Amino acid sequence: MRVVITDHRFPDVEQERCAVEASGGELVVAQTVDEHGLTELCKDADGVLTVRAPITKCVIAAMERCRIIVRYGIGVDTIDIPAATERGIMVANVPDYCIDEVSDHALALLLMLSRQMIPAISLAQEERWTITKMPPLHRLRGQTCGLAGCGKIGSLLAGKAAALGMRILIRDPYLSESRCREMGAELVSLDALLARSDFISLHMPLNEERDAPSLRRNIVREDEEHRLHHQHGARRIDRRSCASRGARFRKDFRCGSRCDGIGNGVHTNGQCAGASSQSDRNAPHGLA
Repeated sequence: MRVVITDHRFPDVEQERCAVEASGGELVVAQTVDEHGLTELCKDADGVLTVRAPITKCVIAAMERCRIIVRYGIGVDTIDIPAATERGIMVANVPDYCIDEVSDHALALLLMLSRQMIPAISLAQEERWTITKMPPLHRLRGQTCGLAGCGKIGSLLAGKAAALGMRILIRDPYLSESRCREMGAELVSLDALLARSDFISLHMPLNEERDAPSLRRNIVREDEEHRLHHQHGARRIDRRSCASRGARFRKDFRCGSRCDGIGNGVHTNGQCAGASSQSDRNAPHGLA
């Protein structure tokens, strides 16, 4: 048995090595992300573990005896699932990978927007700092956090935001009313979520299912859509589309952040103050 790790970001892979060798197998560890290198690396693998490497149709077609491809993470958008299915290769993920860390990060981004940290840092770097140049700050307690999608990460964020005194709105076609009540949240339509939220956090796949196309039209900039389908990272929020939903944006807001998972920060007067995304395009629903 030959198991291949295409790429990783861990200090070591001793746990994987011990498990594979205990089963009489061989572990091959690489840092390969280009298609040609992956084709050669994986062609005689029985199993593949991958982080960021794109397991394309071409790579899968070259696999001679692979039985499973496992993604270190929740999203499986780096794997051509139809090609794997056609070859009878199982695709698996790690459904609880970093759910605490990602929900913590989403909350940190929300707090950063709420406390106007980006303009504050920008002002602090100027020769003369004055509070008169700062955008208005509003108390977080009593404001509304809207969750578009509420799987494992969204559920954790809902609890953390509620602990800070925020109202929670949720749009998730798969979430039951009873589960929503247990969370102390309100289940609403997508239009209501966009209209009533002070902050919006996206936790659903960017695909063609249910609300995703509408969110893409109303939040994600058209010139960013193709890039979002092909890479992870910062989502850029369409100010004009959000404005059509009632959000008024300050022209003097300065945002220099490209933090993972956040688009253009915005400050408004009683309207949507920001939007962030924490979902991979093909993360299985209920996990992000």
